[in-house]
Parts: sequence; structure tokens; C-alpha cells
Amino acid sequence: MLVNNNYEFIIVKDERNLREIIHYLETNFKWTKKYSNSLFKLIVNNNLNKIFGIKLKSEFGETIGAILTIQQANKITGSDSKEVINLSSWYIDKAWRGICGMAMAIKITQVFKNSIITNYTPSKNVISILKALKFVEMINISLSSTFIDLLKIRSKNYCYEINKTESLYYDQSELEILNINKNSHLIRFDSKNVSFELIGIKTFIIKKIIIVPVIIPIFRILTISSTKLANDEWEEISKFIISSKNVAKVEGTFNLGIGGGQDLKYKIKKNETFLIRDLSRKNFFVDPLNSELSMSLSFLDQFSIITFLILRFLKLRK
Repeated sequence: MLVNNNYEFIIVKDERNLREIIHYLETNFKWTKKYSNSLFKLIVNNNLNKIFGIKLKSEFGETIGAILTIQQANKITGSDSKEVINLSSWYIDKAWRGICGMAMAIKITQVFKNSIITNYTPSKNVISILKALKFVEMINISLSSTFIDLLKIRSKNYCYEINKTESLYYDQSELEILNINKNSHLIRFDSKNVSFELIGIKTFIIKKIIIVPVIIPIFRILTISSTKLANDEWEEISKFIISSKNVAKVEGTFNLGIGGGQDLKYKIKKNETFLIRDLSRKNFFVDPLNSELSMSLSFLDQFSIITFLILRFLKLRK
């Protein structure tokens, strides 16, 4: 426990405190109960180290900030195996931001000093804080296809969804996301006598068309067993997913290795800013499986966000 300037950091190691900070984040991020419960289940099921997050409390005992930490996996770096910790849903009350944000980031690096730390959805302010603490951008390339891109592509029909018990490439811990989130899917592709699999999730995003927010269903690929085959068969992957999952867009972010972007057969979208901190090795890529990106937002989740934004807009107009 660190006490300084009338606030304190508490490392959350039990489910009661985890539920408390998820409720705090739910209130500030306008999550639905369904989303909060899925996030709680993801954290408890994956965090074998029993550190669920960090809570920031004022001198009066009220929660004024929190961040969730999700154990993603173990990663081999050189001769060592390191756990990968994902930072998720970082929020601090407005009056306590600035110095407290930096202090919380420092506390995180102290608690997980022997781990690889990732952050897939940092805001601009968080990016500047984390980069000051030796976080770097992962080497990756983001790709996407829409139904318009694929209208002229004829499917070869060698893609199909499979049950998790049939997986040839993923272990139980990686497949656990299929139990936690019903919108997760395991898909296999048989191409030229070579097969590969991917795990992805159907979710929704909000796009503004002129001034009207529109809810768009998308499929986000979280991990794929062969990025080389993903490149070769991207059009076929997208065609199958768009038609079978009733989505308007397929997107994913991958590391194709050195020189891997030279023969791309898909449409490159704007690169995502994914951050990583690993003092033994820089600039590599960790799939976002078992990160906050593994959680899908339902139509109702998105609708509640739009309602909140409209009400806030009307309040600001008064």
C-alpha cells in the first residue's frame, strides 16, 4: 500500500473489491450489467496471480480511480517465460487526474515489474504517460474488409465454424473466452491441404455518418494460428465471416514479421496504437486475446452509450 498526498493505492486481490471497482468503472463508462459481469468473469478466470486491479482511494475512503489488470497468457522471451498482463478500463475522477495518473502508472510497473504489460486501447493522455515509463508501440499491421470490398469475390467454401473440442491449435486457457462470451467464435479454414484457425468476436461500433451516430456490427479477430495464411486467404476469411455472422466489417491486427507487409492482399486500415512494456525485448506483438478487446458490446450496450451522449449533449446545450 502506498500512501501519499491524501490518497492511497490498494492492490485488489479479492472478488469483493473487484466487484466494487467494476461497479465504479461501470458507472463512469456507462457499461451494462451484462458487460460488467462478462468482464468480471474474464478477470477471475484468467488471473492466476490473483491481482485483479488497482484501486485509488481518497483520505475519506471513497474510490476516486481504478484500473483492471487481466492476465493474458505467458510469453516466451529468450530462455524465460513471462506472464503477460493487460491494463484495462483505466479511470480517475477528473479532480484527481494528472499527478495521480502518473502515480498509478508507476505503481503498475512496480507491481508487475517482472511481467510483460500490454495496453490495447489507450487514450492520448495515457499514451504519453505510458511511453514515459518505457512502454513502446507493438509492431503490427491492422487490416479490414467490408461487405462492399467483397461483393465480387466468389467463396471457395472451405471455411467453417468448429466446436472448441475440435481445435488443433489452441489450448484450454485460450479457448476459455468461448465460454465467457457467447459472441466469441472458433473458425477453421482448410486451404491447399493446410488448415489454420482463428478466434474472434462479434461486436458493435459506433460510426458517425454526417451528424447521426450509426451502430455497425463488426467481427474482430483476436488471434489467428497462421498470419502467413491469413494474408494469403484474407479475402476468403472475410467473405465467410461477413456472410455467416451477419456483420458489415471484419477487422484484425497482426504481426506479419519482418518484411511481411510487402505482399499484402488486403486493405490496410489505420494502424492501432497498441502499447507494450517488456524490458528484456522490445517491439514485438501480443495477440489481444483475453484483453478488454475480447469483450463484445451488444446492440443495447451501444444504444445506452448513444443515449448517454445525447443526454450529455442536451445538458451542455442548456
